[in-house]
Amino acid sequence: METIATDFITGTEPEILESIVENCVSLCLWERAPKPDVAAFLAEIVTLKIPLALDFIMEPGASAKVAPSVREQFGANLSEPAVDSLLSDVDRLIARFRAASGAPAIRVRLTRIVDAACAVFHTDTLSLRLLCTYHGDGTQWIPNEHANRKQLGLRGRSIGKANRAIAPDPSRIRTMPAWHVAIFKGRTFPGDGESALIHRSHPQCCEAHARIRLVLDIAGAGQGC
Repeated sequence: METIATDFITGTEPEILESIVENCVSLCLWERAPKPDVAAFLAEIVTLKIPLALDFIMEPGASAKVAPSVREQFGANLSEPAVDSLLSDVDRLIARFRAASGAPAIRVRLTRIVDAACAVFHTDTLSLRLLCTYHGDGTQWIPNEHANRKQLGLRGRSIGKANRAIAPDPSRIRTMPAWHVAIFKGRTFPGDGESALIHRSHPQCCEAHARIRLVLDIAGAGQGC
Protein backbone atom coordinates (compact mmCIF):
# COMPACT_ATOMS: atom_id res chain seq x y z
CA MET A 1 0.00 0.00 0.00
CA GLU A 2 1.29 3.44 -0.92
CA THR A 3 0.28 6.95 0.08
CA ILE A 4 1.27 9.94 -2.04
CA ALA A 5 0.81 13.54 -0.91
CA THR A 6 2.10 16.68 -2.57
CA ASP A 7 5.52 16.46 -0.92
CA PHE A 8 5.87 13.06 0.75
CA ILE A 9 5.41 9.40 -0.15
CA THR A 10 4.87 6.52 2.28
CA GLY A 11 4.65 2.82 1.57
CA THR A 12 5.31 -0.67 2.87
CA GLU A 13 7.89 -1.71 0.26
CA PRO A 14 11.54 -0.60 0.46
CA GLU A 15 11.61 0.48 -3.18
CA ILE A 16 9.53 3.50 -2.12
CA LEU A 17 12.77 5.12 -0.94
CA GLU A 18 14.07 5.55 -4.48
CA SER A 19 11.20 7.92 -5.29
CA ILE A 20 13.00 10.66 -3.35
CA VAL A 21 14.66 11.84 -6.57
CA GLU A 22 11.29 12.93 -7.97
CA ASN A 23 10.76 16.66 -8.22
CA CYS A 24 8.98 18.31 -5.25
CA VAL A 25 9.17 15.16 -3.09
CA SER A 26 10.66 16.08 0.30
CA LEU A 27 10.38 12.74 2.09
CA CYS A 28 9.96 9.05 1.35
CA LEU A 29 9.02 6.87 4.33
CA TRP A 30 9.21 3.08 4.29
CA GLU A 31 6.80 1.72 6.87
CA ARG A 32 7.96 -1.50 8.52
CA ALA A 33 7.68 -3.44 11.76
CA PRO A 34 10.45 -3.85 14.36
CA LYS A 35 12.48 -7.04 14.63
CA PRO A 36 11.64 -8.23 18.18
CA ASP A 37 15.09 -9.64 19.03
CA VAL A 38 16.91 -6.52 17.84
CA ALA A 39 14.40 -4.25 19.58
CA ALA A 40 14.95 -6.08 22.89
CA PHE A 41 18.74 -5.91 22.50
CA LEU A 42 18.68 -2.15 21.85
CA ALA A 43 16.25 -1.55 24.72
CA GLU A 44 18.82 -3.20 27.00
CA ILE A 45 21.52 -0.83 25.72
CA VAL A 46 19.31 2.11 26.69
CA THR A 47 18.33 0.64 30.07
CA LEU A 48 21.92 -0.16 31.01
CA LYS A 49 23.19 3.17 29.56
CA ILE A 50 25.75 1.38 27.41
CA PRO A 51 27.68 3.87 25.22
CA LEU A 52 27.00 3.59 21.49
CA ALA A 53 28.62 6.10 19.15
CA LEU A 54 29.65 4.47 15.87
CA ASP A 55 30.81 6.71 13.02
CA PHE A 56 32.53 5.23 9.98
CA ILE A 57 32.65 5.24 6.15
CA MET A 58 31.35 2.33 4.09
CA GLU A 59 32.80 1.72 0.65
CA PRO A 60 30.99 -0.38 -2.00
CA GLY A 61 31.14 -4.12 -1.31
CA ALA A 62 31.99 -3.73 2.37
CA SER A 63 29.86 -4.76 5.35
CA ALA A 64 29.22 -2.96 8.61
CA LYS A 65 30.03 -6.25 10.33
CA VAL A 66 33.75 -5.86 9.58
CA ALA A 67 34.13 -2.14 10.32
CA PRO A 68 36.82 -1.79 13.05
CA SER A 69 34.67 0.44 15.26
CA VAL A 70 31.76 -2.00 15.02
CA ARG A 71 33.95 -4.93 16.05
CA GLU A 72 35.33 -2.89 18.93
CA GLN A 73 31.82 -1.90 20.06
CA PHE A 74 30.22 -5.34 19.99
CA GLY A 75 33.26 -7.59 20.45
CA ALA A 76 32.29 -11.16 21.35
CA ASN A 77 28.62 -10.24 20.93
CA LEU A 78 29.06 -10.08 17.14
CA SER A 79 28.03 -13.73 16.94
CA GLU A 80 24.77 -13.16 18.82
CA PRO A 81 21.69 -13.40 16.56
CA ALA A 82 20.30 -9.98 17.59
CA VAL A 83 23.59 -8.21 16.84
CA ASP A 84 23.99 -10.02 13.52
CA SER A 85 20.41 -9.11 12.61
CA LEU A 86 20.97 -5.45 13.49
CA LEU A 87 24.14 -5.19 11.41
CA SER A 88 22.50 -7.04 8.51
CA ASP A 89 19.73 -4.46 8.62
CA VAL A 90 22.28 -1.64 8.60
CA ASP A 91 23.90 -3.23 5.52
CA ARG A 92 20.50 -3.41 3.77
CA LEU A 93 19.77 0.24 4.53
CA ILE A 94 23.19 1.28 3.26
CA ALA A 95 22.41 -0.53 0.00
CA ARG A 96 19.03 1.22 -0.22
CA PHE A 97 20.57 4.62 0.42
CA ARG A 98 23.31 3.97 -2.13
CA ALA A 99 20.67 3.04 -4.73
CA ALA A 100 18.68 6.22 -4.04
CA SER A 101 21.64 8.61 -3.84
CA GLY A 102 24.02 7.08 -6.38
CA ALA A 103 26.86 7.69 -3.93
CA PRO A 104 29.56 5.00 -3.64
CA ALA A 105 30.88 5.91 -0.18
CA ILE A 106 28.40 6.26 2.69
CA ARG A 107 28.97 7.77 6.12
CA VAL A 108 27.32 5.60 8.80
CA ARG A 109 26.42 6.76 12.30
CA LEU A 110 24.68 4.52 14.82
CA THR A 111 24.37 6.31 18.14
CA ARG A 112 22.57 6.42 21.45
CA ILE A 113 21.21 9.97 21.77
CA VAL A 114 20.45 11.33 25.23
CA ASP A 115 19.46 14.92 24.45
CA ALA A 116 17.18 16.87 22.11
CA ALA A 117 20.00 17.31 19.55
CA CYS A 118 18.50 19.57 16.83
CA ALA A 119 15.55 21.03 18.75
CA VAL A 120 14.57 23.75 16.25
CA PHE A 121 12.72 22.94 13.04
CA HIS A 122 15.23 23.28 10.20
CA THR A 123 16.39 21.98 6.84
CA ASP A 124 19.72 20.21 6.36
CA THR A 125 22.73 21.52 4.44
CA LEU A 126 23.17 18.36 2.39
CA SER A 127 21.66 16.55 -0.58
CA LEU A 128 20.05 13.40 0.85
CA ARG A 129 19.94 11.72 4.25
CA LEU A 130 18.54 8.43 5.54
CA LEU A 131 17.23 8.13 9.10
CA CYS A 132 15.99 5.16 11.07
CA THR A 133 15.29 5.44 14.79
CA TYR A 134 15.59 1.88 16.05
CA HIS A 135 14.60 2.71 19.62
CA GLY A 136 12.58 5.60 20.99
CA ASP A 137 10.64 8.40 19.34
CA GLY A 138 11.66 9.27 15.81
CA THR A 139 12.37 12.56 14.07
CA GLN A 140 9.51 15.04 13.77
CA TRP A 141 8.64 16.78 10.49
CA ILE A 142 6.08 19.11 8.92
CA PRO A 143 4.35 18.71 5.54
CA ASN A 144 5.14 21.70 3.35
CA GLU A 145 1.56 22.99 3.29
CA HIS A 146 1.59 23.39 7.08
CA ALA A 147 5.06 24.96 7.45
CA ASN A 148 6.25 28.55 7.15
CA ARG A 149 9.65 28.36 5.45
CA LYS A 150 10.13 32.11 5.73
CA GLN A 151 10.37 31.68 9.51
CA LEU A 152 13.20 29.13 9.50
CA GLY A 153 16.06 29.94 11.87
CA LEU A 154 16.20 31.15 15.46
CA ARG A 155 16.50 34.86 14.50
CA GLY A 156 17.15 35.81 18.12
CA ARG A 157 14.03 34.01 19.33
CA SER A 158 13.74 31.24 21.88
CA ILE A 159 13.49 27.69 20.55
CA GLY A 160 9.81 27.60 21.47
CA LYS A 161 8.96 30.84 19.68
CA ALA A 162 10.89 29.85 16.57
CA ASN A 163 9.16 26.47 16.39
CA ARG A 164 5.73 28.05 16.83
CA ALA A 165 6.47 30.45 13.97
CA ILE A 166 7.68 27.66 11.66
CA ALA A 167 4.90 25.22 12.63
CA PRO A 168 1.91 27.43 13.62
CA ASP A 169 -0.41 24.44 14.08
CA PRO A 170 1.22 21.85 16.39
CA SER A 171 -1.40 19.26 15.41
CA ARG A 172 0.23 19.11 11.96
CA ILE A 173 3.60 17.98 13.33
CA ARG A 174 4.30 14.35 12.42
CA THR A 175 6.62 11.86 14.07
CA MET A 176 8.52 9.09 12.29
CA PRO A 177 7.72 5.83 14.11
CA ALA A 178 10.53 3.62 15.38
CA TRP A 179 11.94 1.31 12.70
CA HIS A 180 10.37 3.23 9.83
CA VAL A 181 13.01 4.30 7.32
CA ALA A 182 13.09 7.84 5.93
CA ILE A 183 15.05 9.32 3.06
CA PHE A 184 14.66 13.06 2.70
CA LYS A 185 16.08 16.00 0.79
CA GLY A 186 18.30 18.76 2.09
CA ARG A 187 18.97 22.22 0.71
CA THR A 188 21.76 21.11 -1.65
CA PHE A 189 19.76 18.49 -3.57
CA PRO A 190 20.47 19.35 -7.24
CA GLY A 191 17.64 21.35 -8.77
CA ASP A 192 15.17 20.81 -5.93
CA GLY A 193 16.64 22.35 -2.79
CA GLU A 194 13.37 24.15 -2.07
CA SER A 195 11.85 20.76 -1.25
CA ALA A 196 14.23 20.24 1.68
CA LEU A 197 12.38 18.57 4.54
CA ILE A 198 11.55 20.75 7.57
CA HIS A 199 12.25 18.60 10.63
CA ARG A 200 13.64 18.48 14.17
CA SER A 201 14.74 15.92 16.74
CA HIS A 202 11.93 14.56 18.87
CA PRO A 203 11.76 16.48 22.19
CA GLN A 204 13.47 14.43 24.88
CA CYS A 205 13.16 14.76 28.63
CA CYS A 206 15.87 12.52 30.10
CA GLU A 207 18.38 9.72 29.55
CA ALA A 208 15.75 7.11 30.41
CA HIS A 209 14.07 8.06 27.12
CA ALA A 210 17.24 7.88 25.01
CA ARG A 211 16.97 7.06 21.33
CA ILE A 212 19.09 4.79 19.18
CA ARG A 213 19.30 6.22 15.69
CA LEU A 214 20.96 5.31 12.41
CA VAL A 215 21.98 8.18 10.11
CA LEU A 216 23.32 7.62 6.59
CA ASP A 217 24.87 10.45 4.58
CA ILE A 218 26.83 10.73 1.37
CA ALA A 219 30.45 10.66 2.53
CA GLY A 220 32.03 14.11 2.52
CA ALA A 221 28.69 15.87 2.00
CA GLY A 222 28.63 17.89 5.24
CA GLN A 223 27.11 17.57 8.69
CA GLY A 224 23.44 18.26 8.00
CA CYS A 225 22.07 20.93 10.31
